[in-house]
Amino acid sequence: SGQTMTLSDTFLQEIGFERDLDYNKNRVDRFSDAISFMRSMCISHEYQRKLRVQEEEKQTAASNTARLETTVKVLNILKLAEECTAKLHLKLHRPWNKNELEGASLVDFSSCSCKLLKAFIHSRMFSELTPPKAMKWKWPNKGTVNGFHGDGRSLITLAYSVRVEPIKLIEAGVGTQEGIRGEHVAAHESLVVKFEKDPWFNQPSPSSFLSSKDFIGNFYSSFRGMLQREVEDIKELEKCNANDLLPILHRRLNYHLSIRVDDVTKHNHFCIQWFRENLPVFCAIVTLAKHVIEDISSSSNDTTLILHPLSCNSAFVKVGDDVTAALQGCYLHFDGVKSKWIRSGKVCGTKRNFGTRQMEHEKGASGTPVLRFHSLYPANSNTAVSPVRKGYFHHLHQYVGIGFEQSDNCISTLGNHGKLFAWENNVLDALSKYSLHNCSSVKEKQYHMVSYALELGYDLMISPNDNVSTSPGFESVLQVYGGSA
Repeated sequence: SGQTMTLSDTFLQEIGFERDLDYNKNRVDRFSDAISFMRSMCISHEYQRKLRVQEEEKQTAASNTARLETTVKVLNILKLAEECTAKLHLKLHRPWNKNELEGASLVDFSSCSCKLLKAFIHSRMFSELTPPKAMKWKWPNKGTVNGFHGDGRSLITLAYSVRVEPIKLIEAGVGTQEGIRGEHVAAHESLVVKFEKDPWFNQPSPSSFLSSKDFIGNFYSSFRGMLQREVEDIKELEKCNANDLLPILHRRLNYHLSIRVDDVTKHNHFCIQWFRENLPVFCAIVTLAKHVIEDISSSSNDTTLILHPLSCNSAFVKVGDDVTAALQGCYLHFDGVKSKWIRSGKVCGTKRNFGTRQMEHEKGASGTPVLRFHSLYPANSNTAVSPVRKGYFHHLHQYVGIGFEQSDNCISTLGNHGKLFAWENNVLDALSKYSLHNCSSVKEKQYHMVSYALELGYDLMISPNDNVSTSPGFESVLQVYGGSA
């Protein structure tokens, strides 16, 4: 009946069960976990039921732990496969499409390490963490490009043969890659927001924004530190250039995440998805500002896509002692000796701006380095000069990337969905739950989000050979930091 009941000692003695006594003839009460040693408790007793619940919880916890360990291993394989794919895309240098790796060659695959190739193959050949036992699978050697003949097997030829196959490993365990990541995220109390659509597919073109008088009007009503232009001033070649910039930045972002954000679950964080969704806006903004090199389509993977500040086509404004120093948003550092852009930076807050941030950098470059940037560009008076020094701090010139002043007019444009940036409701909900830079409102957090987006966009436009930053972008939101010395 499921009721709790206890048999009396008298009844037990009548049917032949004597009391347990010790050597001094004292009564011994039995409270062992073993049911056979509990003389007067049926299996429906409350104590026994509690033991069974505890055992079930223990088994569930062990099962969940094993499942999580499997999930982490699967995610690691997917992360390495994604890194391999990103490396191949940088070599292909063309937009994403359904058969995005069809044009990859054996030579392209030979540039990837064995670790990356194995993950790439595993993710496309197997739906389980380990290959089926019946296959008696053994990993071949990496091989060479010339090893592709007959039935010859190598990691290079295997990867090449499965390059257009869909990823199968996402079906392991929980059904979808989003599900796998979701489980891992929940376990680590991280935040992933699922958008109603993947924001990087079927996006509006940057040229559509550059053709809109409303968009351009909203841009200049929000941002400062640049020359103003009219719709009629924007040439068709500039619009085409902005459209070419979009897929390049998507590819560079994939590679950027693979090398600067180790936790693959963070690649799907709501701030990264929000940034992806607004990449067309960023491409339009930097084109309007006249900060983009011409003929983007002919650039290579290691090309800096930002115009030289002294170019005749450039409209860059130096940060000085005037109103530019009071701006917030994204600033850039240019090495005047080596004549190249070396980093982008972000500053935002009620008492912080480009001027105060530059003074902080100058102080950091003069003392014991806290940021890697200060180690690479110390003050020439600093006796603790690093052997990895790339120049001196006084070689650097600070320029306005995209700047703004916090005001009611500014946030009414920056913070409203569709006027410049897209703000999905779930992003705003996520922001409301975040503690970010002591902000007391979502509007204040939106200023930081815009500043982070501008910083990351410019970071992606700097050649990886010249970029001294190791920061992932959106550091305070992602809770991932990479700029320490």
